[in-house]
Amino acid sequence: MHVRSSIVAYAAGTLMLAACGGNAPPADNANDVAAFVGNSSSARSSSGSSIDVQPGAPPVIGTNVDPCTFFSKAELESAFGVPFAPPKKGRGEPSCRFYNSNTGSVTVRAGETVSKADFDALREQIGAETERVSGIGESAYLWGPKLYVLNNGRQLIIFVSTDQLTPQLRATLTSLGRLGAPRLRA
Repeated sequence: MHVRSSIVAYAAGTLMLAACGGNAPPADNANDVAAFVGNSSSARSSSGSSIDVQPGAPPVIGTNVDPCTFFSKAELESAFGVPFAPPKKGRGEPSCRFYNSNTGSVTVRAGETVSKADFDALREQIGAETERVSGIGESAYLWGPKLYVLNNGRQLIIFVSTDQLTPQLRATLTSLGRLGAPRLRA
């Protein structure tokens, strides 16, 4: 019985390795890995994607917007009615977190290029949990305490660290969406 399971495991591993391109020569040093990543990147860039993926790292999406200054700290403090600590830039992504020790955090992610089809596809994948919001940019929706806005081919996401979307939070997110949508430029 043990021999049979070992053979099955070996066969499955061999099939997975072959399916993943396991016949490629192993990289002997960092230059080989860099060359491989460079070849993969040039293959991706010919497809028109703006995402630059590095092995073992989250995708980095190019943007010319600084999410820590997209809304001023004063604008966010006025909208939420609480003071925030200095903003903290996200690691490897265009986001910024504003934190208050009593109420939690607000994360702003701004300026990523996204097509209307991709923006709408995410909303459809999420499903019935989303709520369309009219009057903000080209398209906008709430998903719990998150507001997603599309305008001029750019995306804005505002996420509040809470479990509930209260009427007051809905009004605050909607107000910030209306303020931020015109700032999204192609």
